[in-house]
Amino acid sequence: MNTSNDLDEFPKRLLEFIHYLRITPNKFATKVGIGERTMSNATKGSDSSRSLIQAIGKRYKMLNMNWLINGEGAMLKSDALGSVLDSEEPITAEPESNYGNKDKCQNELEKALLELQYLRNQVVHGQITIQDKDVIIKLLQEKLAKLEK
Repeated sequence: MNTSNDLDEFPKRLLEFIHYLRITPNKFATKVGIGERTMSNATKGSDSSRSLIQAIGKRYKMLNMNWLINGEGAMLKSDALGSVLDSEEPITAEPESNYGNKDKCQNELEKALLELQYLRNQVVHGQITIQDKDVIIKLLQEKLAKLEK
């Protein structure tokens, strides 16, 4: 299933995602529904069980599990945010009955923060792409000017 190298890097990627969420490993364990001992083992590389990975994937749907397990692709699923952004449904306020639900509010806040970070990453990527294309255009213009002489 996984090569030993993939498993060696699993704790590093897991900690990277936890750091990205700006929470502690113990808080992460609570949110995912696993024990602190299991979390400790996972961050040390001695536990990357299927049940642990499934619990993480169930709680954090925007996390690219292929990245977490194999180190392939981006940390966050691009299609998860794209489907939210492409939706033509208007954004409406939650019913007032949910305002007092701290867990629901926290989950919505975490989702919004993940989406915001994804968008920031997309902007940075777009800026780098534009800069690269500007350099290419300049080089091509210089080459064309030399050829025209």
